[in-house]
Amino acid sequence: MRIINPATLTLVLLAAVSMTAAENEGWLPLFDGTTLKGWRVAAKPEDVAKNYWSVQQGTITCDSRGRKQHDYVWLLSDRAFADFDLKMKIRSFRESGGNSGVQVRSRYDVESYWLDGPQIDIHPPGPFRTGLIYDETRGVRHWTFPVLPGSSITPEQGARNWKWRHSDEGDGWNDLLIECRGTNIKTTVNGVAVADYDGAGVLDDDLHRRRNVGMRGNIALQLHTGDDLYMQFKEIYVKPAPDPQPAVVDPGSPTKAPADAIVLFDGKDLSKWATSDGKLTGWTVQDGVILTTARRESADQKKSWDLLSRQKFGSAQIHLEYNIPSMPTATGQARGNSGVYLQGRYEIQVLDSFQNPTYPDGSNAALYGSSPPLVNASRPSL
Repeated sequence: MRIINPATLTLVLLAAVSMTAAENEGWLPLFDGTTLKGWRVAAKPEDVAKNYWSVQQGTITCDSRGRKQHDYVWLLSDRAFADFDLKMKIRSFRESGGNSGVQVRSRYDVESYWLDGPQIDIHPPGPFRTGLIYDETRGVRHWTFPVLPGSSITPEQGARNWKWRHSDEGDGWNDLLIECRGTNIKTTVNGVAVADYDGAGVLDDDLHRRRNVGMRGNIALQLHTGDDLYMQFKEIYVKPAPDPQPAVVDPGSPTKAPADAIVLFDGKDLSKWATSDGKLTGWTVQDGVILTTARRESADQKKSWDLLSRQKFGSAQIHLEYNIPSMPTATGQARGNSGVYLQGRYEIQVLDSFQNPTYPDGSNAALYGSSPPLVNASRPSL
């Protein structure tokens, strides 16, 4: 018969009750207290092998003391999140300098060894910075709360009321709360509100959309390049916010655009379009359709004929209808060749591909020169 120490049993039961309470409130543990399951190290291969991140005595520990020869090394969550609350405890040590941070809604580029996205700063040598927001996204890389042009910041520009303790003060642990809703990010450090950032027009701009960051992404803990850091994290919980209900939109009809669409051609004029010569050469409106009558005399003449939307777009869903007149004597790429250019880089091929074989990535609806269409859905020309 095995005898269990009553004191030990009490501690086990209390821990179980505590975990259940957190889960009942909607908090999900991101760290199990024992392993790095659900996380991975994101860095250059030579830095991954140095094991800067480990689990020690129930904490996620970053230890680069005496090993400063490294680039950025992140501990990246496997899961990605959009709107959420994130809380954790952090312990720093006086003998350790160095900088860390918590990145949210971020993505790791395995080819460039870079983690794009906003970061909540953790800087024990200068605690006035902790809880402020720095955007690590390439093409941005500056303070966004407060808004500053680069990475430099002074105490006068930092948090006015801040609290931070090292391992030898009190219980040595600090509480960090991060709240992400839409383009808004709020941070609270040890009960003190530090940042309340409205990133509208920044976190959702074309640059962040191209990197797929700012509004949704992974969570990560950071080891800054060249830092001699010793820091610990524990009790890491996330509470995903429920997805908002989709907006109600009139879907339109065969003759009416959806209510949320931007109409670039209303069947009347080309006021929302332009050509490089400014004269709309080769383009006209007839019977409610855009008609091109241009005839190419030389290979480079088409450059001045491209019809460009005056408004620029990033991510978009595009709807258009087109007709290619019958050209029975033409074959291959000569049968009604046109296209829809996206972002000045990609062309969706427009071609009469009905009973007109050509190279697959030059067929109708192909991503020209890169990817054939999934099917040939071309109808006969009229």
